[in-house]
Amino acid sequence: KLATRKQFANMPYITSPFGYQYDERKNWVINKKKSEIVKSIFEMTLSGIGYDEIVKKHKISNTLYYKIIKNKCYIGMIAHKKNYKNAFGKIIKTEIIEYQGSFEPIISKEIFDRTQEFLKNKKMKVA
Repeated sequence: KLATRKQFANMPYITSPFGYQYDERKNWVINKKKSEIVKSIFEMTLSGIGYDEIVKKHKISNTLYYKIIKNKCYIGMIAHKKNYKNAFGKIIKTEIIEYQGSFEPIISKEIFDRTQEFLKNKKMKVA
């Protein structure tokens, strides 16, 4: 398992997330222009601006907005799903395995956590 984590620490996905790009050694590096959009998305969300206005301003899809706002890679973390199956091949349990990546985060953990809490509270008020 440790070898797998080291192997994926630099290249956890086939394509790099929005805001990152691969360098010549296949490591994630920050794409300056796109990372500014990522930072702006978190800042705008925290300031209470709705996702519809954010996606229009940055010309991104709703799906990309939610992928960005929920993805821990932006704080330098890698997450993988591990499925446990029974003898018949049916998934009986899914576990999320998270670990620190070897790439630079775009936003702080504090901003990410505040954004998640803000969205959670916003959802609770609407319900």
